[in-house]
Amino acid sequence: MLKQENLEIERQGNRLNITYRWRTSTAYGLLFFAAIWNGILLLFLFFGAGLYISVHLLIGLLVAYYGLCLFLNRTVISVNSQQLTVSHGPLPSLSRNQVVISREVKQLYLKRSGSVKSGNKTTQLYALKLRARDKREVKLMGGIPDKALGEEVERAIEEYLDIVDVPVEEQFEMPDLGFLKKFIPEEMQREMEEVGREVQSKPIPPTPTPIPAAPASSDHQEHADHLSYDFALCHAPIGAAFQVRDAPYRLTGAEVIEWTDVPDREVSKVLQASPLATGPVRQFYTYPDGNQWVYFEERPLDAEEREMLGFDAADAPPSLRNGDERYHVLSQNRGVLKAGHGERPVEEWIYYSSRATTRFRAMQLSGRQWRVAVQEPVDSSYIEATA
Repeated sequence: MLKQENLEIERQGNRLNITYRWRTSTAYGLLFFAAIWNGILLLFLFFGAGLYISVHLLIGLLVAYYGLCLFLNRTVISVNSQQLTVSHGPLPSLSRNQVVISREVKQLYLKRSGSVKSGNKTTQLYALKLRARDKREVKLMGGIPDKALGEEVERAIEEYLDIVDVPVEEQFEMPDLGFLKKFIPEEMQREMEEVGREVQSKPIPPTPTPIPAAPASSDHQEHADHLSYDFALCHAPIGAAFQVRDAPYRLTGAEVIEWTDVPDREVSKVLQASPLATGPVRQFYTYPDGNQWVYFEERPLDAEEREMLGFDAADAPPSLRNGDERYHVLSQNRGVLKAGHGERPVEEWIYYSSRATTRFRAMQLSGRQWRVAVQEPVDSSYIEATA
């Protein structure tokens, strides 16, 4: 079962249940505003202000009801082998309950559905839609402020119904021009629509070739407690000799990340090792997990691979797509990177997929510099001191 602040995904026997609560900070703001607004208007009515105030009171009551809907309502999506049902409640709203035969579901996709602005921050909203085999489109959820959350719901339903996720080409829609529309000649409006359709109909680029994982050096068994072994790479000094599955290496570099917002983990380490004979240079990422140190072998990605995954801007992507796999954010933390060049503030994202052992680690240094690596778990019992 997956539980987030407003989202719960649970599989019970032969049924998938998804519950999404509408409650956001907007609900609290609307209810507070409505309480103040309606309270003042009631005072005016009490002192005989007249019907003019009644109109404003009606608006205040509608705002209060909308706030209650956001505060109390939830969307429940239930999926089994026969049908997919969507219900909204407990308060009645403009959102419609839906029932779709499971075998008629062709694809699910997210669509931009507007935005909300709070101060200097603008939040993009999304709607999760279903496309049936008869080309009918059904809205399952709306007003989703987190794209990654919507993608998680989409992925859960697609996996349950065994639907291969493919990009969906949305139909072009002319923007609402309001009163300006009457000043634009009809011929120009038709040209605008034609240009929009041409842009929308451009072919969707093919799915990129998956980025290969880091070299596998274990059979993915459970990571061993270092107290059971004579050698711990995480505590070894620079220059220490060791072997990984009988291949000899020497520790040549180490970076320490001290976390400022991870209460159960103080540090992580990035270790570089060079072969004593022949073989590739290797990089390991390790951190303590209780009495154990968990290891991953990493392969740093080049600029082209980073751009393919979406690390070509200042902000980290909410999710990654590598071949047919979609990776979601497992953790996001801030800390200080300590290495030979001094100390630098860093922010780190770990991306995972429930269907793969491979992970991606992205680290942004000051100056918006990205370091991205693909990881594979390593059993610490295969890392031994050189005899």
